Amino acid sequence: MEVKAILFDTRSIQQYIFAGNKLKTNIGASYIVDRLFSDVLIDGVLNRLGYGIEKDAWKTSSALAIETDASVRCEVGYIGGGNALVLFQPEEDTAVVIREFTREVLLKYPGLLTGAAAGTLCLGEGKEKFQSSLDELYKKLKENQNRYAPVTKIPYTGLTVPCKISGGTADIWDRNKLSGEKEFVDAGIMAKLQETALMAKDAMTERFHDILAGKFAFPDSLEDLGQIETEDYVAIVHIDGNNMGIRFGACKDFMERKKLSLAVAEKCQKSFGKLLQSIISEYDAQKENKSFGFKQCGQGEGSKWYLPIRPLILGGDDVTFVCMGRMALEYTRRYISYMEADEGVRIDCCGGIAILNTSYPFFRGYEMAEQLCGEAKKCSRREKKMLEDKEKKKAEDISSSWLDFALLHGEQAPDISDIRSQEYSGVLGNMHFGPYKVFTPASNSANKRYDIDKLLAGIRLLPQAMANNKIKELRAVLARDAHAMERFVEQLCRNGGSLPLIEGWESYSQQLWCREAEAQEMATPYVDMIEMMKFTDDTGRLSV
Repeated sequence: MEVKAILFDTRSIQQYIFAGNKLKTNIGASYIVDRLFSDVLIDGVLNRLGYGIEKDAWKTSSALAIETDASVRCEVGYIGGGNALVLFQPEEDTAVVIREFTREVLLKYPGLLTGAAAGTLCLGEGKEKFQSSLDELYKKLKENQNRYAPVTKIPYTGLTVPCKISGGTADIWDRNKLSGEKEFVDAGIMAKLQETALMAKDAMTERFHDILAGKFAFPDSLEDLGQIETEDYVAIVHIDGNNMGIRFGACKDFMERKKLSLAVAEKCQKSFGKLLQSIISEYDAQKENKSFGFKQCGQGEGSKWYLPIRPLILGGDDVTFVCMGRMALEYTRRYISYMEADEGVRIDCCGGIAILNTSYPFFRGYEMAEQLCGEAKKCSRREKKMLEDKEKKKAEDISSSWLDFALLHGEQAPDISDIRSQEYSGVLGNMHFGPYKVFTPASNSANKRYDIDKLLAGIRLLPQAMANNKIKELRAVLARDAHAMERFVEQLCRNGGSLPLIEGWESYSQQLWCREAEAQEMATPYVDMIEMMKFTDDTGRLSV
């Protein structure tokens, strides 16, 4: 059976969410993107045109009604990952739906780019025909994206007042001080601030109300993430699932694809819930630690404690959250471990962690987190390719999760490879040891040299092994030649100090730099240890 179909797409989601330099605008934008198709497409367009669709009915349906019931004029196939697929009977006018939807988005959410492709979809006729018709829709959507570049907000000409938050044209008056004061702001920013003030915070609280238990709240400001004034660093973490395109491509029909999509979204939410539970379980102990500056919101009996984490994108296998810089490595490691747990659906994934000062441009920080996630994915792909050839396994059956991180400051190159060649280049090689592998019970045994737990152990042991002045000296010595390093190690031993002995990294404690095989470059993990010392939990617990 052939039906008409529209494939909708939200374009440049990350650019829209991170366009402003206030966390409130990022939260509001994330909520808008998350609810766009259910609120605007279904309620604002399809139901206004008389289709009478229940907003969440597509999630619970076990079959497509449009296949067997001619009276069903329209049905939502699925919503997720920034896409929505809507099915229509052959006689329906799909052009009016596209026109009305894009008009509504333009009026309500200036700056948000959407795309659409209309065509036909083959249902109930085997995997090949279904997949071929769906691929054709995605191909048409991509062509439309490349062909059209719509202007969705008033351009800044230099003759108008610039918005302090986005830098765009300030064209609407903020009478309710949503931005902090009465002033003109960008209309797109105003839409995000209104959603934050009215809906976004309550929606995220409701999503995890059983875990928060009325005692904890998500912060709306970067300053409330729990960092102390002398260490005003936060982290933007971007995590993405591996080989998800292959998994979805292997689905034999529409319902199997929808089932997988819902399972992935549920796994993402449950994994983040487990992360929140682990954070709350250690909260009281960390409140007593001077390295943490947790804050309360409200007063009296109704007061709550701010959590040191705030999710921004939480759907499907694509996750982005902001957290206090000190706990970024550990939170990322935990979340990836929870995603790899063999419960329902197991998803191996890679993460990028950009650690930055609260005054650092937020969108640039996100871009760097994405690049770091890409660096981690390179390691995952190499490992999977090696195991595919060696053990004859499929890539989607191999668990290979990695993460990478970078400390951002001041004026730096826009690309992570340039930053590392300029700032982490020593006489013997690149001083960044990562990316690092996250080992779980589902992981294969390859690349134990890059186990993230080895780094965390080294960070904990290094200040116990030598004084702070020696740690600073070690950072400088690592960029020099082998003779300078030999002298440093000799002097350290003579003064009663030592390098931390970590299982699997014993050779580094003797030579600082070494290679695993002749074909590999020289490497050292000590620069990463030194830089990340103040970005870990110094209470001594490495996991919960």
